[in-house]
Amino acid sequence: MSNVPRAVTTYRVRGCGVEQVFLAAAGVVAVVGITILLMSSDRDQRRRAELAAFAAERGWRAGSAGRWRERLPTGDAGNQVKLQYDGTWRGLPVSVAEYRFFQDDPEEGRITHHLAVFVVHLAGAHPRITVRAKGVLSRRRSGDHVVGDERFDRHFLVRTDSPELAARVLTPALVDAHVRGEVPPWSLAGGHLVAHWPGRVRVEAVPDRLDALLTVAELLGG
Repeated sequence: MSNVPRAVTTYRVRGCGVEQVFLAAAGVVAVVGITILLMSSDRDQRRRAELAAFAAERGWRAGSAGRWRERLPTGDAGNQVKLQYDGTWRGLPVSVAEYRFFQDDPEEGRITHHLAVFVVHLAGAHPRITVRAKGVLSRRRSGDHVVGDERFDRHFLVRTDSPELAARVLTPALVDAHVRGEVPPWSLAGGHLVAHWPGRVRVEAVPDRLDALLTVAELLGG
């Protein structure tokens, strides 16, 4: 084996300085970014088409937001119902909608929050009441209703203008369903029973979420 060092050939591209390398890298990033946006847009179009087909198969029609919108977060920079379908589920009138609200942050700028909203429209008048899960920093207010079941009160807050009516609405069976995790947090005012989840409406989740909200409707006291 020869001990003579091999010649190493190097190649130098004339005129290719830092600026050219930076521009080339920026171009690659831009192409990747555009590709991701196009893929995301395509997925969103497919999701919307699947939801439209799901609604059409059940005779649902496009609708417009009603007073149930008042039960949702409003944001400090506006809100919007992006799409809505009205129909029936297990014999009750329902609405399924995509909602978004905007908040202005001094550091991050405008932030958009998306919610998948499900509504069951009930007959008759009902008290204004909200049942929501307690967060880490949640504190009870003087007007909050206490159910009296420690299993429930430890994990949920109940806010209402009519504590005496709330006591009738929150039946023991409904309280148990919350404790077992069978029903979502919800809000009720007039005849609109509303629940929402973060994100957009996905067809595969619609049946389970409507079923869970209808379970709340069935367990409500009068």
